[in-house]
Amino acid sequence: MKRVIAIDGPTHELPPQDTIEKKFRGRSRLYIRNLTNNVSEEEIQTMFQKYGEISELFVNKEKNIAFFRMDYKANADTAKRELDGTKVVH
Repeated sequence: MKRVIAIDGPTHELPPQDTIEKKFRGRSRLYIRNLTNNVSEEEIQTMFQKYGEISELFVNKEKNIAFFRMDYKANADTAKRELDGTKVVH
């Protein structure tokens, strides 16, 4: 097998890729289960607001679950890591 020693040819300047993450895009949705039936949307907002902005909050009180989207994936990951297994007492 021969190894490449040099690559010869024209070069092209490519524009930089947009690596800035846009808000509320990508994989930043979180799921909460085992909620009490009397938990409010405001309580969920308060619990997660220190990690970033929340959007598209949906609470299903019959199934005791909630879904929402965090502003950035990194914020969602941090919130999940820090709050996973947390018990909230009213």
